[in-house]
Amino acid sequence: MLTDQVGRARARPTAERRDLAYWGLAGQILALVFLQKFVVPIGGIPISVPVLTLYAWLALMLLQGRLNSSGPRMLLVGLLFAATTISQMFVAQPLSLLSYLQFLTLYLPFIFVWRVSRETHLRLMNVFQNAMLVGAAMVFLQLVWQAARGLGNMPNLEVVSPHSWLLQGYNYAAPIAWGEKFERPNGLFFLEPSFASSFLACALLIELMHFRRLWRVLVYVGALLGTVAATGVVVVAVAAVPLLARENLRVAPFTLLAGAVGAAAAFWTGALDRFTNRVAELNNPESSGWQRLIGSLIELRKVYASETMNPFSGIGAGNSPKGYVSLWPVAKMMIEYGVVPGVLLLAMIVVAMWGSLNAPLALGLFVAFNFTGGFLLVPPSVLQIIVLTTLLRAEAPAAENARQAPRRAPYSPPARPLVRSSPDVARLRVRQRPPDASAPS
Repeated sequence: MLTDQVGRARARPTAERRDLAYWGLAGQILALVFLQKFVVPIGGIPISVPVLTLYAWLALMLLQGRLNSSGPRMLLVGLLFAATTISQMFVAQPLSLLSYLQFLTLYLPFIFVWRVSRETHLRLMNVFQNAMLVGAAMVFLQLVWQAARGLGNMPNLEVVSPHSWLLQGYNYAAPIAWGEKFERPNGLFFLEPSFASSFLACALLIELMHFRRLWRVLVYVGALLGTVAATGVVVVAVAAVPLLARENLRVAPFTLLAGAVGAAAAFWTGALDRFTNRVAELNNPESSGWQRLIGSLIELRKVYASETMNPFSGIGAGNSPKGYVSLWPVAKMMIEYGVVPGVLLLAMIVVAMWGSLNAPLALGLFVAFNFTGGFLLVPPSVLQIIVLTTLLRAEAPAAENARQAPRRAPYSPPARPLVRSSPDVARLRVRQRPPDASAPS
């Protein structure tokens, strides 16, 4: 009795810690979706709200001993931070200390791992799915609002929020093309239509990988097309191949149906023409597509062609060429910090994503993050990778075996008797007759 009470008393704090860890990360997911536009000014420096909530959760988990650290990740992050720090010692022009500290802050959480059961992982992913249902609803609301009240007129949080509370430098009102009135929906809570598109693509892929609720697949596909942004389309296109290869034919009907519905909707709504126009933009240096996909390579070649450029130190944190070109993370790293940090950044992200519980999604986000825009110091994009692909891992085998029912001890034959019995006696011991009921006892 006393032993049972002690066992329950010891198990209760563990369960409470796990619940607190779960609800803390669930709150982090909600903050990442709904509060990514907002900052808290600390000492005159605007700090992203999702970054603050993530560090608060990490601190709590470290105090409770619930986090693990990956050796290869720690090694690569350590080399990356050391290389960036050393490179800045040889920069001739003034550098941006704020940019350097922001980089360290955003990429330090890549070293951490929280091992969870499959049930906990699915519960957390479902929190994200429910949040993205609200985001999808906001995309539809903004489309209907413009249809009812005129193009370019839709609800936006930035209209009613103080300027100092918002993350600056993003195109909150993005017309579909220069001079046109129609504004692409940003899902109300997302920085830009491309961010809404990327998060909706994550929701679509998670639905196909884990839940496969047809009505939700259709909602995410419709909202994804409604943003008229190519980022999410890239994520889905890249992830579709490993998704189908991993799931064989089980997920094929859902994927094919989602693709068919998406293609039909894109054709009838005219979104398909918009997407093809984005591809045609690659030949126009003034277009957004050229600035995000081609301009990075042009700027990288231009900077490295300079006689004063040191490829091993870069030109300093925050000193990238100013303009409309959206530098890829690897290009920005190589320009500001040098070649070695750029290569280490790619290697670190690959290692951190390896073995993800959402592997197809990890591949899609890897391509979109590194090669479709300037996301190096964008908090929602970096935290999107951490929360959805690098932080959660399956429980260690030892933890899984500890929860299994104890197995029977292996059978061991009885010891051989010292005196060998006769064959007749041995047969009697093995196959004894039942006692005669009529015999007196």
